[in-house]
Amino acid sequence: MRILISHVYSADNKGDAALLGVLIEEIECQWPGAEISILTMDTVKPGETFDGVEVQHSFMHYVNRWRRVKLEWMLYGTFMMGYTLLWARLVRSLKLRLPLPKNWRQLAQSYQDADLVMGVGGGYLRTRPPIGTMYDFLLLLHPIVFSHILGKQTIMYTQSVGPLHRSIERWMLSHVLRKDVALTIIREDKSMALMQQLGVTNAARSVDAGFLLTTDKKAPKGKFFDAPKGKLVIGVTAREWLDANGQHVYEKAMAEALDYLIAEQNAFVVFIPQVTSEFHGDDDRLTSQAIYELMDNKQGVDVLTKNYSYREIKAIYDQLDFLLGTRFHSVIFSLTSYVPALAIEYEHKTSGIMHDLGLDNWVIKMEEVSAENLIDGMNALLAGRAAYIGLLKKILPSYIGKAHSAIVAADQHREA
Repeated sequence: MRILISHVYSADNKGDAALLGVLIEEIECQWPGAEISILTMDTVKPGETFDGVEVQHSFMHYVNRWRRVKLEWMLYGTFMMGYTLLWARLVRSLKLRLPLPKNWRQLAQSYQDADLVMGVGGGYLRTRPPIGTMYDFLLLLHPIVFSHILGKQTIMYTQSVGPLHRSIERWMLSHVLRKDVALTIIREDKSMALMQQLGVTNAARSVDAGFLLTTDKKAPKGKFFDAPKGKLVIGVTAREWLDANGQHVYEKAMAEALDYLIAEQNAFVVFIPQVTSEFHGDDDRLTSQAIYELMDNKQGVDVLTKNYSYREIKAIYDQLDFLLGTRFHSVIFSLTSYVPALAIEYEHKTSGIMHDLGLDNWVIKMEEVSAENLIDGMNALLAGRAAYIGLLKKILPSYIGKAHSAIVAADQHREA
């Protein structure tokens, strides 16, 4: 059995890398001996592998190489989408092969050889308010349609869906998920409700695959950071997301809240680089540094700057007392280490999954962040630590068990 994993963003996004690593493990467990290939938007070196699996460039990678020149990017992407879909249609209906550039030809062959295409778990089936994001949305939908035209079954693994800001986007996604996807596996109720609104019935409810990530053993203290003895270790993940003014308000509020925690709660703050993708212009180290520069109590801070693997990142969360997390997979990694977390929401996957766990009170919307509500939230977190951990111990084992249902649902649907 040959399985192609599509829509992989970057191994430098440690949450996405964890979802990919877990999916590979689940595939190997469910279909022993399966031949797996990965299609990534990232840059791939010759012979590169991820957890022992071959990695190839995706269609979107070839388009994104032109991204810095907007007109060329859009022209190239439009030609690529139109031409490859025509190529697939002629191959399927007339056995006629139009000429393809070498890179596209190798990629098209990978789709033709596949018995099953699986979209990696994540939250990429969504748009943002700027109209230009709709073009990225088209590029994300293209490989699903391409696979369907070639007669390949596609299953979208543990997804959050939305938000969608325009009616045309809702129509496009509804059409693709209903007509071109065999099964979409949804990881939280907000996305499931949106699927129902879109009229998508070929969907199954599971949970985020990131809950299945574990570390073999705890790393020795001092391996990643050296917190002074007796200090409360608070991990922080931050990201760039809002417009310039909103981003500055967020960063300033984070700095003020962290200064308070260092001065008043005997805290030691560790900024954790959850995403370090320079290729995609998505690097948390830059935002962490910006917040650090706004802080007064710099002596109580460690800004980690290495490009850690996703398993090393998970081991870092094992060593925290608390997390103030913007990147949501940093929150998941902390929770599965039984580390209480206050989550800052930038997409509805955060409140959706926190609601699943009965942790609704521990979410603050990113655009509503202030020093006051961060301080209040962290003080409440510190005071309620025992109850928070007690709730995690009660709910997490069965919740993690549900994460295995995703691959089982995929197998049952494939056989049906």
